[in-house]
Amino acid sequence: MFNKQLQAAGIDDARLSTLEIDARRTENLFQELLNVQGRALIGEINGIGECRRDIAEGMRQLASIRTAQLNILEAESNLKIKHIESLKAECKTKQDTEDLLLALKNESIHALNVDKVTKELNDTDEEIKEVIKTLDALKKRRSEIFNRLQEYESVLGSRVSKLEEKLKGCGSASIDTVNMKRAESAIIEDLKSKAATEIESLNEGIIMWNHVVETVEEVENFIKNDGSTDSIKDMIREGISKMNEYKSIAESKNWSFLKIAIEQEVVTFEQALNVIMNGS
Repeated sequence: MFNKQLQAAGIDDARLSTLEIDARRTENLFQELLNVQGRALIGEINGIGECRRDIAEGMRQLASIRTAQLNILEAESNLKIKHIESLKAECKTKQDTEDLLLALKNESIHALNVDKVTKELNDTDEEIKEVIKTLDALKKRRSEIFNRLQEYESVLGSRVSKLEEKLKGCGSASIDTVNMKRAESAIIEDLKSKAATEIESLNEGIIMWNHVVETVEEVENFIKNDGSTDSIKDMIREGISKMNEYKSIAESKNWSFLKIAIEQEVVTFEQALNVIMNGS
C-alpha cells in the first residue's frame, strides 16, 4: 500500500532502491557518528583534539545526504495532506457544536434576566398598590375636608343670618357690628378658597398618578408581549423619559408624596434596563 502511494507521488522502484541505499548509508553514518562521538568523549577526557575534527567531518557527510531525507519526508507529508484535511473538517464540526452550545447558554442567561426583570416588575406592582392605598386615603381625606367645609358653611351661614336679623332689629347698625359681619364673610370666603384649592390639587395629583400607572402598565404589557430585546430597551427608556416629566410636574406642584413615588418607578425602570443590557 505504501509502495503504491510512493509511486503515485512519482517515486519509482529504482528511485525507491536508491532511497533505501541512502537510508542504509545514513544509518551507517549515524552509527559511525555515534562511534566518533564516543571516541570524541574519550578524546576530550584524554585531551585529544583530533577526535573533534572527525566529528566535524561526520557532520559534513551527514549534511550531504540531508536532501535525500527531505525528499522522503516530502513524500510522507503528501500522504498526510488528506488526513489533515479530514481533521480540519472534524474541527469545523466541533466548532459549530461549540457555537451552538454557547448560543444555547446565552439564551438561558437571557431567560434568567427576563425572569429577574419580571420579578422586579411584580415587586413594583406591590409598591404601586401601596401607593394606591395612600391615594385612596387622600381621596377619603379630601371627602372629609369637603364635608367639613359644607358643615362650616352651614354653621357660618346660620350665624350670618342671625346677625343680619339682629341688624335689622337694631334699626341703624353700629360700625363694629358691620365690621364683624364683613370679617366673618371674609373668613368664609378664605376657607372656601383654600378648600377649593386643596381639592383641585388633590384631583390633579390623582390624574397625574393615573398617568404614572398607565405608563407602568404599558411598559409591563410590552415586555410581556414583545420578544425583541432592543424594542424592550427602547420602551423602558421611553417610560423613564415620561416618568421624569411627571416627576418635574410633581416637584413644581410641591406634591412630595407623588414625587417620591415617581422617583421609585424611575429607579425600578433603570434597574430593569441595566439587567437587560448586562444580560445582552
